[in-house]
Amino acid sequence: MKKTYALIVLVAVMFGCKDDDPKLSVEQYLTASTNGWVIESILITVLGQEIDALKDPDFISETDPCLWDDATIFATDNTYTVANNTKCDSSEATTVDSGTWSLNSDKTALTLDSSIDDPIIFTKLSVNDTQIRGEVAAGGSTGLAFDATFVFKKK
Repeated sequence: MKKTYALIVLVAVMFGCKDDDPKLSVEQYLTASTNGWVIESILITVLGQEIDALKDPDFISETDPCLWDDATIFATDNTYTVANNTKCDSSEATTVDSGTWSLNSDKTALTLDSSIDDPIIFTKLSVNDTQIRGEVAAGGSTGLAFDATFVFKKK
């Protein structure tokens, strides 16, 4: 009787458990959020200390929510739009930017080729169902170069 019970439990465990959260491709994660992705933080390292530039007035003087809640919406046809979610002024356009997006062959870099600005390349890309992380090489007006890690959250 014990052997039969053990066999039934073993079979139930082997065949009864399914992966309830199947892994999606990077493209599927990017395009799954129809409301888009908003910037949650911009992380930079200064003198060995990580700082969230969105929360530090020494880096970003404008902390008004209407400037930082724009949502990037990735479409399956490899286009994107940046929706102006909260307008600072009622005369502002509903779309801040648009263009095309692409991934490199191993899906570790995301390029946003803007219709109004230079392309942005996010390297060390990490994407899941709730977050996008990627590094961008940046430069300040002083010529000091630094890398910033952008973290987006699903809207």
